[in-house]
Amino acid sequence: MIGLILAGGKSQNLHLHGELTTLSTPGGKTMAQLAYSKLTELALTTYLSVRRVQPDDLQRTADIPVILDNSSIHAEGPLLGLLSAHRKFPMDDIFLLACNMPLIKTAYLHDLFDLWLDKISDIYVYQKSGRAVPFCGIYSFQALRQMDKMVSLSQKKETSLQYYIQRLNTCYMHIPEEAASMLQLINSEEELSQLIPGS
Repeated sequence: MIGLILAGGKSQNLHLHGELTTLSTPGGKTMAQLAYSKLTELALTTYLSVRRVQPDDLQRTADIPVILDNSSIHAEGPLLGLLSAHRKFPMDDIFLLACNMPLIKTAYLHDLFDLWLDKISDIYVYQKSGRAVPFCGIYSFQALRQMDKMVSLSQKKETSLQYYIQRLNTCYMHIPEEAASMLQLINSEEELSQLIPGS
């Protein structure tokens, strides 16, 4: 299994969304670095998914290796990033985590990882208010292979991970109501400062 961090923003473009990717958290790490540290704590070789890299982006990502979106794949956004990583590592399962989900505690990532060890499904995601949370989950290479095939056969660009999660063999993990806020996506510096005082 490898880890994959979504850079944030529909375009997955660090040049446009670098200000979100590089927002600092109270611990001094950027959101991308924080996600990287959480996935590497699971002993996963981890990559940052981006659409394209501008020269100054290499400093933004620090030491995090980058996987560029594969333009030959008929998809967009996070789905394109996920399938691009799959094309690069076709026999690896992928633990996906959005960098703009800084509130998720590592213990909950361990819970997903432990569930994956049981090999009872092809996709493992948390469920919040009856809906899957696709940006924090584990996608087996078998599921990714099916998704890649479905995308290749489609006549339109399908951008929703929810679409595939609902159609493939998915295990939904319940998260306690009091912990549901951990799965919230941060889309601005203002949201980050409201949810994490001192950021």
